[in-house]
Formats: sequence, C-alpha cells, structure tokens
Amino acid sequence: MKVSLKQISEATGYSLATVSNALHNKHGVKAETAAEIWRVAMEYGYAPERKITNIKVVTYRDSGGVFSDTPFFSLLMESVENEAHKCGYATTIYNLYRHNDDYGTRLQQLLEDKSSAILLIGTELNEQDAQVFYGWDGPLLVLDAKFDNLDFNAVLMNN
Repeated sequence: MKVSLKQISEATGYSLATVSNALHNKHGVKAETAAEIWRVAMEYGYAPERKITNIKVVTYRDSGGVFSDTPFFSLLMESVENEAHKCGYATTIYNLYRHNDDYGTRLQQLLEDKSSAILLIGTELNEQDAQVFYGWDGPLLVLDAKFDNLDFNAVLMNN
C-alpha cells in the first residue's frame, strides 16, 4: 500500500504542508526537519514521484531489416515527436541493436534514466529479451509486441 503524506505527517508530528514541502524539495523547510521527514517517509516505504520530461522512443533491433523495409517507422517517429511536443515532452530516439558490442551498456543507460518514459517498438523483440524491460519501474508502453508470459501495456498493429 502506498504511504500518504497524511500518514507521514502523523508519524513525524509535522504539518501536512511541511511534509509536502520537504518531500517536494521546496524552500522554507529546515534541513534537519526535512531530513527527519525523509527518514520517516523512507521507513514507511515512500517512493517519490518521478518527473517525466522526456519520452524515449526505443527501437529494439535484432536484424534491423523491418525498420529499413518500410516508411511506416519514420512516420511513426515523426508523429510521436509532434504529439509529445504538444504535451510538453521532449523526445529522444534511442536505437538498441541486439548484436552490437555496446548493447549491454546502452541498455543499462536506458534503464537507469528516471526522467524518461519509454515507448518500446518491439517489432523485432522476443520474449526472452523483453524480460529485462519487464522489471523496469518507469512508464513503459510496448508497440507491436505481445508476450504470453509478460504483461506489458501494449499497442498492437493490425497489419
């Protein structure tokens, strides 16, 4: 169960406003007070909300042929970028080539970025390679892939 600001307020004895200000890094809260609030909040399992500023459009490529065979993907990228911009998000195209030497490093960098949501184009993604994304705790939408044993939010294409 998610801990509420009210529960943290009651546990620390500080007002709801002070707890909120401390947990949102606002000015006006003494450092000692903020530290105490954060200590109690973490004991209660508080997880700060992420501020998503970017959408990473991740093209997962095994062979890469699917992406170069059709103009659909360039139109998709352009559409995502335009709509994201209208909503105040930046976009980044992030290519993951399964057979490149730097695949592991790039994958780790992707999964460590807590300021981005991921739109994963999984046309060439298999269930085994999708497993690493299943444990990621950020916003994720898989496009063009569905797996029997992994329950992703997904949009499937009707070819």
